[in-house]
Amino acid sequence: MCPKSAHGQIHFASRDCLDVEAVSSFASVRANAGVFSGMYFYECQLMTSGLMQIGWSTLQTPFNSQRGVGDDLTSFAYDGYRIKKWNRDDLAYGEAWAVGDIVGTLIDFDRKIIQFWRNKKPLGRAFANIKTGPN
Repeated sequence: MCPKSAHGQIHFASRDCLDVEAVSSFASVRANAGVFSGMYFYECQLMTSGLMQIGWSTLQTPFNSQRGVGDDLTSFAYDGYRIKKWNRDDLAYGEAWAVGDIVGTLIDFDRKIIQFWRNKKPLGRAFANIKTGPN
């Protein structure tokens, strides 16, 4: 069994718990490790098309049938289906993604920024002056 923080029907398709498939509408998955300082980067490969939001959340980010990463002020997301960035509200950002694309994202706690990449192409800074820490 994969340790997880998730909502909705999720299928972990690999033993290492890194191959994840949403089986229900509006499913959300959060990593089982937190980051609090420094710089962190991860990538994911899109195996299907459709509506997805990829990004960063806190433990306070509500995951339910209507909300996931990017849908409130405690999380930040990129959505290449609708070509927007999300932090409760949405703004135009990035470019359309497709099946097979690799989406990367970086959070830099020192510079307080979040950036995204599509197939190793930088999409520019998505968020600046992000809140870090308890204050």
